[in-house]
Amino acid sequence: MKIEIFTRDGCPFCDMAVDMFKQNGIEFKETVLNDPIKRQEFYDQMNQDKRIQSNVRTVPQIFIDDEHIGGFSDLSKRSNEFFK
Repeated sequence: MKIEIFTRDGCPFCDMAVDMFKQNGIEFKETVLNDPIKRQEFYDQMNQDKRIQSNVRTVPQIFIDDEHIGGFSDLSKRSNEFFK
């Protein structure tokens, strides 16, 4: 399973998403987007590339095997699919 999590420092939902993967022993790649300009570029690029289904402007953004899962609440709703 290939997991990418886009986060920023000081984001409690980002921390909770990262902790879910760590607690389940699942490796992931975290990209921290602290610079607001870089974060905006990320959102614009993801929307332009259609990697994200809606006009997203929040973190975390989670991708599993290149499928956009969404944010922490989306991950929580689907946790039984990813965490056994």
